[in-house]
Amino acid sequence: MTYTLYAYSLLLPFAARQRSLGIRRKIGKLCRYVLRQQRPDGSWLYSPHGRSFIDCFHTCIVLKNLVKADRAVHLPDSEAAVRAGYLYLKKAFLDEQEFLFRRFSLRSKPGIVRFDLYDNAEAVNLALLLGDFDLANRLLPRVLERFVDGLDIHSQIDVAGIRRNKNTLRWAVMPLLCAMSQRIGRLAAPAN
Repeated sequence: MTYTLYAYSLLLPFAARQRSLGIRRKIGKLCRYVLRQQRPDGSWLYSPHGRSFIDCFHTCIVLKNLVKADRAVHLPDSEAAVRAGYLYLKKAFLDEQEFLFRRFSLRSKPGIVRFDLYDNAEAVNLALLLGDFDLANRLLPRVLERFVDGLDIHSQIDVAGIRRNKNTLRWAVMPLLCAMSQRIGRLAAPAN
């Protein structure tokens, strides 16, 4: 849902004038739906139907899409929702002892994965997007320490602490590289 919301916000500046009003209505309707689905604790279920779960990377994606859409087209009440969702993310997913984000805050079935690279890469990207450089600057080195071994990148750490899925180079690696490039760019940027 938030991907569609964000896509419409990107389309709006290029839409013909007669179409822009309809697109704005769709953006408003989608935003209101997403905000209504937010639970009182700041979280979102993966699906409002059936036996659902709450996982880290989907939470990050919802928040990132809300933030980016709001920056393109003002979304009333989205700032409060993002603030509550980000607080939930840090409270419910961040393992303070390991300083890594856990996979789930609400499970629909048991699993052996304790930490996933995708969750942590998306958390770094979200922290950078929100300007939470303290979190990003603490989390990224920890992610590299725990998931990377020389030139090998593991995508998961199981409940026994064993790294899994060496060099699968699937979806988790690109968000990690994106986070690393953004962080390096921010460190290299001249101070004003």
